[in-house]
Amino acid sequence: MKILSELTKGLFLLERKSIVDERGFFQRIFCPDDLNEFWGNRKICQVNRSLTKNVGTLRGFHFQNPPFSEMKFIQCINGSVLDIAIDLRAESKTFLQTFTYELSAENNITVIIPEGFAHGFQVLKPNTELIYFHSAPYKKDYEGGINYLDPMFKIKLPLAVKEVSLRDQSFKYIDKNYKGIQL
Repeated sequence: MKILSELTKGLFLLERKSIVDERGFFQRIFCPDDLNEFWGNRKICQVNRSLTKNVGTLRGFHFQNPPFSEMKFIQCINGSVLDIAIDLRAESKTFLQTFTYELSAENNITVIIPEGFAHGFQVLKPNTELIYFHSAPYKKDYEGGINYLDPMFKIKLPLAVKEVSLRDQSFKYIDKNYKGIQL
């Protein structure tokens, strides 16, 4: 993997390499040795796969609070999304800033999102699939969310939102006195 960009401290875009021949391709998805610089000695506690059928669907913005804050390693394996990370780290120079980038099966970009970020995406192609590696297990009592309509973030989506879960719609707006996540 090759670093394309460090968008802010700990938030990396990486390019995956493929070995291509007449049969198709081979691609290493995750290797701790290759990612030690980013992933460190964290364990993979969970691997998830999502399929989103309809263009315009929004998923997010989700995060886990300490002590179950999680680093995420995310790849698009079919289709395309506008992926968005929101920095909620209390001590960060980019506190409350959003970072957007496209993940697609074609561009071979992987994102590493550090602990203390909310994550979400909007689907740009039908039947889009993502695969996620998480450094901490999901714990319902520690989950949090950001409402995609929260005026504090002024999230610009390329498409009208066609679908969003009731759970994601129910996330409250951030209070102006929000102090962030203490890691």
